[in-house]
Amino acid sequence: MPIVSIEIAIAEHEVELPHNKVKEIANHLGVLFESEKGGTWVKVTYLPWKQYAENSANFHESAKPAIVEILKKTLPDPDEMAAEAKQVAKIVGAIISRPEENIHIIFLPESLGRVAFGGNLIRS
Repeated sequence: MPIVSIEIAIAEHEVELPHNKVKEIANHLGVLFESEKGGTWVKVTYLPWKQYAENSANFHESAKPAIVEILKKTLPDPDEMAAEAKQVAKIVGAIISRPEENIHIIFLPESLGRVAFGGNLIRS
């Protein structure tokens, strides 16, 4: 049931990803997370690069950061999470044409007992 939200900083001249690229991300992450068919959801939003900044740094549109948030039912142990983060950066970076070092991963608190689908709270 992983839900993956990707926010991509884009320059004025850049275009949004075509749907097949978003689907490709979902397929690859589904394999990584060992999800059943339809079990990994991916949503992509865009952030104009002029709306992104880093303290005490001269940010330029060529940096092309992307922030990936991952919501999972339960979180793996830290070593497995570290390995997943590397794979997510590799997969997403390759598909959206961004360097892996500019793909930033945030694991959200686990969804068990706090997220509901169709009004039904995830309890187990």
